[in-house]
Amino acid sequence: MAKKKKTVKQEKIPRIRFIHQHFSVTKHNSWSFWALILVSIMFYVVMSNTLLPNTLGFVDCGTNTQCFNIIAQGCHEGTVIAQDGINFARYTVVQPCAIVKQYEKFSPDEDPLFVTAVSGTDMSCPYYIASYNPEWTTGIMGGIEGCNGMLKDILSPQSSNAEGEEYA
Repeated sequence: MAKKKKTVKQEKIPRIRFIHQHFSVTKHNSWSFWALILVSIMFYVVMSNTLLPNTLGFVDCGTNTQCFNIIAQGCHEGTVIAQDGINFARYTVVQPCAIVKQYEKFSPDEDPLFVTAVSGTDMSCPYYIASYNPEWTTGIMGGIEGCNGMLKDILSPQSSNAEGEEYA
């Protein structure tokens, strides 16, 4: 008589599977996987620069234009007062990525008509985070072609009328 062999039932040990083992390796799946990763990274970058709170808070650079250029390159909110000829101008970065320019203080030697015309006016100059140019803060006219507002209308040559009056 033949003896029956006893079979020992072995327990299955669960295998750890990596994400790439769940998908068959084809060009289509590989491409869509990397596309998903790229879209996720882009979504994170956009959300962190626009909707998430600014971790620096509002930065007052005083008269330090290098400080202002650093925060403006990252599109962080802040302000600086810089000399513009004989006057002083305030540059302020506001969201979403725009520099607001306005005259802050005037020299006693400045033309009173000019002072009256530009007092209380400003212009907004929007920009993309990667396209900030430090030349925009070397003078109030820097980058004026990309700006809009009452101050631009007063300062730009197209706004002067036919009689040659400079200030409204």
